[in-house]
Amino acid sequence: MNRLRTALLTALLNALSLPALADEPTPIDRTVAAVERGAQAAAHGIERGAKAAVRGVEIGLSAAERGVRRGAEATAGAIEKVVDKLTGDGRK
Repeated sequence: MNRLRTALLTALLNALSLPALADEPTPIDRTVAAVERGAQAAAHGIERGAKAAVRGVEIGLSAAERGVRRGAEATAGAIEKVVDKLTGDGRK
């Protein structure tokens, strides 16, 4: 009688666990999910890289602008000194 109960209980448990096994993702499902996660991570990385590149270009252009302005001011100052010496205004 115990063997019969054990067999019936085992059969019942197996029958109840089959739908649970059907809900588990297959290796293909897991692979597709992994590829999707990888694509999302790549897209996020590209987006962050593009934003950083834009910011880097903005910083570089700002620095170049300051450099050109300072160079122009230094050149103008040097030319003023030369003109002052040539015209005699520098002998005051």
